[in-house]
This record gives sequence, structure tokens and C-alpha cells, in this order.
Amino acid sequence: MAVEVLDLWHAGSGRGQGRSLDAVVVVDPQGLPYLPGRQLKGLLRDAVRCLEHWGHVPADTTAYLFGDKVLTGVSDDLRLLRSRPGVLHVSNATLTQAERDWLVSPAGRQQLPRLFVEVFSTAMDDQGVAKDQTLRAIQMVVPMTLHATLTLDVSDPQQAAPLWAVLKQGAQLVQHVGAHRSRGAGRARLNLKEAA
Repeated sequence: MAVEVLDLWHAGSGRGQGRSLDAVVVVDPQGLPYLPGRQLKGLLRDAVRCLEHWGHVPADTTAYLFGDKVLTGVSDDLRLLRSRPGVLHVSNATLTQAERDWLVSPAGRQQLPRLFVEVFSTAMDDQGVAKDQTLRAIQMVVPMTLHATLTLDVSDPQQAAPLWAVLKQGAQLVQHVGAHRSRGAGRARLNLKEAA
């Protein structure tokens, strides 16, 4: 799957950087940004759930692809919540290997900081004046195309074809990735292609 990110984006690490940044992006051991497969899978899950709700795909497609929680009865008084795994597996979305190799080379290392920008925001009062103690800084990543691998854990290849069709439909519904999507960050296009 190609994830073409068209705007600045932020896949949060849940960490800050001391006094300079309130939130930094998640990076791999080489310092390169990526979109965690768990986030990408969640976006696809929401999209397929919408397709199911609208009646465009069969009922329980979301649960089959992504898994769900099942309430099981041990006795009349005791019930357990178990999870049932889905058949879809999603890798982290990363740069291509050629791009990664160049960025970790001596020449690329010098350009690596250009992948990141700092964005500042503050809360405003009714008169348009910044409120005290509200300045926030987050690290964002410049637009780029990332690639993830999707696999289906099904035994029958004929069973996989309609599931891939559902995922292609769902991918078209995803319009943003990462944090601050409701504020316009991370506008993206997802394109699901078969492996060569």
C-alpha cells in the first residue's frame, strides 16, 4: 500500500523533547519517520466499518478482517471478554529502502533534519489575544510517500479476492493520517496495489 501524505503530518510518539517541543513524531532507530502499522490499520478499520454500516459490504466484514471482542459465558454469573484476531496484518508504513539507504548515508544524514518542521500554536481569547501559558510546539514531518505491506491470513486464495476489494474501497475513504486530522494535518491518499 502506498500512503501519499500531501501535507505536514504527525504520527505521535507520546513523548516531548524537554522544553522545546511538546510532542515529537515516532522515528525508527535510524531517526527516520514512519507511520505505525497499528495507526494505519485503525484508519482502515474505521473506513471498512463505514462501508459495512452503509451496506456496501457484508455484515461482520470488519470483525473478520480486523478482529473483535467476544463475550463468552463461563457460567451464569461469570462472563469473559476475549479477543478474536482478524485476518489482516499491516506493517509500518516507511520510506522505500533506497530512500532509507540514502538518508542514513553521510550525504543523506545532513539532509535528515529537513524532513522535520516545528509548528507552534496558542489558544486565543475572545479579543484575539494569546492566552497565557498556552504556547504549544509540535514536531511535524514534511509530505512524503510511505509504503506498507498488507497481508491476509486466509487459506483459500479465492477467499482473499473479495477482501482485497473491500480494503481497496476502504483505502479510498481514508483522507488523513496521523494526529491533528480534524485540523487539516496529514491529508493523504492511500493506494492499495498488489505485490509484484
